Amino acid sequence: MTQSACRIKAPAPGSNRGYVHVYTGDGKGKTTAALGLALRAAGSGLRVAITAFMKNGAGGEYTMLGQLDKQIRVEEYGSGCFVHGKPATGELNRARQGVRSVERLVESRQFDLVITGRYAHPDVIAAADLVTEMREVKHYYRKGVLARPGIDM
Repeated sequence: MTQSACRIKAPAPGSNRGYVHVYTGDGKGKTTAALGLALRAAGSGLRVAITAFMKNGAGGEYTMLGQLDKQIRVEEYGSGCFVHGKPATGELNRARQGVRSVERLVESRQFDLVITGRYAHPDVIAAADLVTEMREVKHYYRKGVLARPGIDM
């Protein structure tokens, strides 16, 4: 499809700032959508940095991203475990380090910021330029199917 056929317009002059995207909700696909956007951006020659706070890099997507390390930079902050109750000091320190890294990326105005996670805070939604809510309509997990390697994890 040509650019004119799908009516893609060039960005307005002076609009080359980073935008904030939010993928939230209780449905499946938030990280998948963010990684798809990262692949699209990298394939178009844009710089991509992924900062993960609660993922431990064990999924197949992180294995593949490691092979694209010239196009996509991945930084992980956190143990990869869900925190119940008060987080340990080490976990908090890693999160603070990650937030500082993200702040530097955003301040550079060279990156869009994509935030994923359930229950996005109303302030995050208000600050975002694009918000998509993933909603579970039907999931095989409800029938007892466990997370499948390569598909769900």
